[in-house]
Amino acid sequence: MQEWYWAVMLLAHSGCRAKEVVQLLTADIRQDKDGGWFCNVVWKEAGADATAEPQLKNRKSDRQVPIHSNLLKAGFLDWYTPRHTDRRLFPLLFPYGLVKTTMTFSRLLKKLKIKRPALSLHSLRHTMTIKLERARVHYSLMRRLLGHSIGKSVEDRVYLGSLKYSVKELSEALEAVRFPAI
Repeated sequence: MQEWYWAVMLLAHSGCRAKEVVQLLTADIRQDKDGGWFCNVVWKEAGADATAEPQLKNRKSDRQVPIHSNLLKAGFLDWYTPRHTDRRLFPLLFPYGLVKTTMTFSRLLKKLKIKRPALSLHSLRHTMTIKLERARVHYSLMRRLLGHSIGKSVEDRVYLGSLKYSVKELSEALEAVRFPAI
């Protein structure tokens, strides 16, 4: 299933939470004024039905997450382009997609005989965090990419809390992380 493949690849190359990726709308894939592609991960109020609209972990998780060049080279935009007519980027994975995607990923790991308790779909997010740290990406950039608040100190909350990064700056930080070609 191509949806599952691209959802997992997007998770591996972005550091997003699985819920954030599975619930993306096609309109959330955008191009900035400099030509950089990104996922617009934003808070949306739920309607009467809690599954009606995407929800983030919290409002501070709102962000623009660049699409890594590996995904662009691998054909993500070719896969995405025909979906402009669908409301959701991953309609087959939503609303039960997070459970399905997690279970399918776990089955794949078992089939490859590499499954262990600490290895899961969420491990992709942990791996990105470690890769960003090893690439020496500045702390505030890393926190912004991952959808975390900057920190608790006065400097973090007051001075860095209002710091905004462009898609280009975020993309440069994400591109510091190297992956094998796909």
